[in-house]
Amino acid sequence: MAACYEAAVMAAKSRELNSVAAQLAGRQEESEHSQKHVLELSREFKKNVPEEVREMVAPVLKSFQAQ
Repeated sequence: MAACYEAAVMAAKSRELNSVAAQLAGRQEESEHSQKHVLELSREFKKNVPEEVREMVAPVLKSFQAQ
């Protein structure tokens, strides 16, 4: 009887872990997508903004990139 209970508990924990793992994988994918998008926007910004403005915002961009 105890073995059946343990098996049921383990199966439930396994399902829970699989669910959490799937959520984490989804969040990781979203994070990677967001990072790529930010890099793309940063490149566009550097191409399309005058040097003077880029120099003014450089500290902000550097602190952001450090994260």
